[in-house]
Amino acid sequence: DYHLNINLQMMYWGTGPAALGPATHGPLWPFVKELAEGGRVAAADLYGCTAGGWTTHGFTDHTLKGHLRGESHWALCATCGLWTALLLFENLLFSSPNEWGKADGGDDSAAAGSTE
Repeated sequence: DYHLNINLQMMYWGTGPAALGPATHGPLWPFVKELAEGGRVAAADLYGCTAGGWTTHGFTDHTLKGHLRGESHWALCATCGLWTALLLFENLLFSSPNEWGKADGGDDSAAAGSTE
């Protein structure tokens, strides 16, 4: 399983300041995009969110669904999707946005969701 409440972030914390972002974040962009898709379903099911927002909780697995998993005192961390998206943003501060487009081959804005 994937622990989204700390472990994912710890793997990437130093990559931006060390200028390793584009080289090491290739897998992270598509992971977050897929996580956001599953998180839209979770946000609608659990919180009645119909505006296209997304959430994910403390854990996920290969299905990348954002629903509650595991023990409640860990699983109820409803901000793990936000923290993961913040990780992407913070690493963008250390590189050119053009480099990120090359890393995942797609539209970068979709990773954090849309406000439209």
